[in-house]
Amino acid sequence: MPSKSQMPEWMKKKQQEMRLSEATEKDAERRKLAAALLIQSESPEFWKRLLDNLKLAVEALATIELTGSYSQIGLNAVRISMNHPDLFASRTHTDLFHETGRIRCATLGVGAYNLDFHVISETEVGVLDKHKGGSPMNADQASEYVVRRMVDFIERQRRTAG
Repeated sequence: MPSKSQMPEWMKKKQQEMRLSEATEKDAERRKLAAALLIQSESPEFWKRLLDNLKLAVEALATIELTGSYSQIGLNAVRISMNHPDLFASRTHTDLFHETGRIRCATLGVGAYNLDFHVISETEVGVLDKHKGGSPMNADQASEYVVRRMVDFIERQRRTAG
């Protein structure tokens, strides 16, 4: 093998590119692992804050002329029910399931969607509906996102029924 001084210049550059590429790949793998560990450690706390915010939202539904309830339907699953107490009984519910890496949501009349966990900062995780895009949401924003979808559905039901 020739010494480095005898190596053609283009090969020296190629060797540097290969080292840089390898270091970049290792760094990306370290960041992925760190993100996965952060999501694993912080997602239970995020879930708890989300549920607390959803409970508050359900309690406040009367201020917008709706009623609702919050029910535990499993170890890591809840149901948020909502209705408008009118003649046409506009109603819906959303089931939320905390799973590894995401919160799976299914809303009656609206459909299913996932809120995937993403790293927001070195110490914080959020969720994102990848079909809607945008930035990851904190627990308060995620609660609003879930409840608004339900409120919007009930309002559409009432407009078409009336």
